[in-house]
Amino acid sequence: MMKNKRKENILIQIVVVKQNEGRLFSGFSGLLKTAQLENPKLRGQIIEVDQEEETGEVVKKLEENSYSLDYQIRYQNEKRYVMEWKEIEDSQEKSSIPWKDQGVYLITGGIGGLGRIFTREIISKAKDTTIILTGRSPLNEEKRGTLKELEAKGGKIEYKQVDVTDKKGIAHL
Repeated sequence: MMKNKRKENILIQIVVVKQNEGRLFSGFSGLLKTAQLENPKLRGQIIEVDQEEETGEVVKKLEENSYSLDYQIRYQNEKRYVMEWKEIEDSQEKSSIPWKDQGVYLITGGIGGLGRIFTREIISKAKDTTIILTGRSPLNEEKRGTLKELEAKGGKIEYKQVDVTDKKGIAHL
């Protein structure tokens, strides 16, 4: 259809049964949206119906929705629902932080990216903490420098070389 350089818009409607495996076909909405971005003359809709829906009723719903700009439609208990995005207000409640002053925290996985991120977060939110980082590899100069840099921000930081799959090593730790 697109190769024929049609002047009118093209509507693709996909009807899926909203129960069981039929719901998996709702994922086609993303494919249709992408195709529409590539060609503005194309418009797609996913229409979810009940399994018991009679053919005549489905055809009627297709015709009704052909005039709608909604792209994901669901019929449930004979009522029409459309998917839409709504911005929600950020809660003004202050969430409690899980880190406690004078807490001791064990972070496995070494002193890599996530270890540094969590360590920075903990020492920035809680006072006088002890953080034990564990990893399989021995400390090298670069890692020692990272430890000193983190420790300078507050708290006590230790590195223990241990493999978390080694029961004896963990018991010793």
